[in-house]
Amino acid sequence: MSTMFSQLPDGDNRIQAIEISTTKDPICLINVYLPSRGTDKGHDAYRAALDILKELLLKYQRTHSIIIAGDFNASFHRQYKDTQDELFKNFCKENQIELPSNYPIDHTYHQGDSKSQIDYILTKSRENDDESTEYMQVKILREGHNTSDHYPVSAEFSVRLQTAQKQLNGDIVTKINWEKVDKTSYEQNLKEELKDRKYLNMRTPYGNPNLVEKKKISWSPQLAKAVGLSKKAFYLWKKVGSPPSKNNIYNLKRLETKRSVRSIQRQQTADKRIKLHEEIMMASDRDKDLFFRLIKTQRSSSSHFTHTLRTEEKEASTANEINNVFKEHFEKLAKTNSNPFFNTGHDNLVKLDMETIVNICENQEITIQPVTSTEITKRISILKRKKAGDVEGLTAEHLIYGGTELTEFLVTLINNIFYTKHVPEVIKKGLLTPVHKKDKDPTIPSNYRGITVISIICKILELCIRARIEGTLNKYQNKLQKGFTKGASSINIALLISEAINEAKDKNECLILITLDAEKAFDVVDHIHLFWKLYHQGINGASWLLIKELYNKTTTQVKSQGYISETFVNEQGVKQGGILSANFYKAYNKNILDTLESTNIGIKIGTNYVGCPTCADDIMLCAGSEHDASTQLRIIENCTKNDRVKINSKKTEILMINKKNKDINLQLFNEKIDEKQNIKHLGIERQEKNNPNVENRISVARATMYSLLGAGINGINPLLSYKLWRTYVIPRMLYGIEILNITKTDIQKLEAFQKKTFKQILSLPQRTADAAIYILLGAESIEQLGVAGRSIRLILTKCKFLGIVYGSK
Repeated sequence: MSTMFSQLPDGDNRIQAIEISTTKDPICLINVYLPSRGTDKGHDAYRAALDILKELLLKYQRTHSIIIAGDFNASFHRQYKDTQDELFKNFCKENQIELPSNYPIDHTYHQGDSKSQIDYILTKSRENDDESTEYMQVKILREGHNTSDHYPVSAEFSVRLQTAQKQLNGDIVTKINWEKVDKTSYEQNLKEELKDRKYLNMRTPYGNPNLVEKKKISWSPQLAKAVGLSKKAFYLWKKVGSPPSKNNIYNLKRLETKRSVRSIQRQQTADKRIKLHEEIMMASDRDKDLFFRLIKTQRSSSSHFTHTLRTEEKEASTANEINNVFKEHFEKLAKTNSNPFFNTGHDNLVKLDMETIVNICENQEITIQPVTSTEITKRISILKRKKAGDVEGLTAEHLIYGGTELTEFLVTLINNIFYTKHVPEVIKKGLLTPVHKKDKDPTIPSNYRGITVISIICKILELCIRARIEGTLNKYQNKLQKGFTKGASSINIALLISEAINEAKDKNECLILITLDAEKAFDVVDHIHLFWKLYHQGINGASWLLIKELYNKTTTQVKSQGYISETFVNEQGVKQGGILSANFYKAYNKNILDTLESTNIGIKIGTNYVGCPTCADDIMLCAGSEHDASTQLRIIENCTKNDRVKINSKKTEILMINKKNKDINLQLFNEKIDEKQNIKHLGIERQEKNNPNVENRISVARATMYSLLGAGINGINPLLSYKLWRTYVIPRMLYGIEILNITKTDIQKLEAFQKKTFKQILSLPQRTADAAIYILLGAESIEQLGVAGRSIRLILTKCKFLGIVYGSK
């Protein structure tokens, strides 16, 4: 029985978790004792405890059924308003934590009424799965021998315990460790293989997609030798009858070799830790690879994958079945379906126009500039290393270390593609990995985003194509679109919105902000409409025909949990992960922005129109009245019908600034849009006061620190902890703060949080002098780190603000 229960290595002295192995999803049982109201001034300790609890939910919600039990020191049923109760309720609402059905309402504390019910057993709900709450019977026990101030709370529910661990039958595809590869030998072998250029004339796909290399255990030579000696000693000990005597020479040898293996393992673990610490100390704030590797290490649970996947028709519980369900989901997204919502008349006109465009481009003598060895070398050099391999298992390193012979081969191959406008099927394959969307139910396929790894050869081809068409597309790009644009960032667009809010407040005018959410934006781009739009944005001749061929009968396989699905054809969509995808989506989305701007409906800053600031697919509508906002929404409806795109009206939200009327009725596709007190756009939370919401920023910073180091900051070199704080936490805590109305009080709150964290890093009491912690760590204050400096830089750049937004595109 004890093998079915294990303590998890997360939490702190107030929060502990154990894992219960079941035949279905394992259960993560979290026990909590949260800070009381009387001893927590400002509720900082309570917020910190909730952030630790949230970190556990993020780590285990995909793979476990979660039950949280204990003393929450907050109530669902208190009659008067209490700040700690509100924090507790909001946390439960945001994280889908709820009471089981038929939960008794009665006091659990000595005060003797329902207002003192502060001990709960809660569950985290999942869509289409009510088992965790429906069959749980909760009781508040009145036991005579209980001497505690709290009454016990019990819960009964039935599960099937897992007696043996399930083995994964699939073969795991492994990446090559290029640090251990003899690159000179690899280059020489490749040179011999490509000597006669025999592959350039092949019309059939090259490579074996079913060839999968099994994952092997990697040991150092020293450890491998020690393990060999240990196995030999164990064999000799068994051969003589396994004598238990500690004085037996065979038993002594067995124990000695076993201790030697463990000693080497500990030494190598320590060496890895030291190497990681050195890597952290040398890292810059732009080293995203290390940042996400640290988070992955901390948040990785015993199982990285969901154990169950559900659709309306079926439920999958094995790795192979789950992979097939993912394949069916993404295959359905890749198919072009007729929808009565779309404008069929416009659709027919586009198809008719396309026939003429094809004839024009085929008869044009506009060729594509050939590539050179220098260009191919440059394209290869910008490829990111240590990334996942494509369908054939090829990575960027295969090209980086391929040498001049491979470069010349690629020059000939790509120039042949440019000349013939024929793209081999083998490089039009993609390998799609489902990536879970944050805070979504992991058992629903639609809550996963498909990230596609395209062929590494196709990446080079798309990089060469992009270099030839990007200038033309940028000329036609709408001035309010700043996503994936050189020389611009999302902060430029966020600054527009801040200026609009500030101007509305200064003039006491109404301002309506509406965030739009396009359903599966990149996945549903219609290919025919995309080619039609590209032609009318200056892409023609051989370039247009090549792009059309590049998207003709592209195929995808889904990879999950070690399994790779059968191939399916993509009839629509641009692959998230493709080099050209962002450029093509902006070209596809351009019509909406152009139409809104041409009508001149929406707000202006001075004489400049800023009615629809956009970053890629994140559009925000800015209107000065309910009539203007309603007109903008009608334009959105009409454009999306023509473009075969759907806007999710349920995820569309409104924020009112200087609200004049009590009731506002704005609808999108005949559904009323919800008005919110705050909305998020481009990662920045917007409120009517346009303040930075310091409490949420502190929560983000605390969660980032926990995701890097776990719930306990103590136990690691303080300089390493500070380096992580300075490199990764501060940029996230202060992101976008310079464009918001930050006050001296806000800076003081951020400073107080930083001081408290530093004292925790140094294991010093909170009464320690502030100057001492800054001297010990060599740290800087929040103002020195960027708030004041960023604000000054912002003031200096406002004079060229309109040039950034309205000048070069």
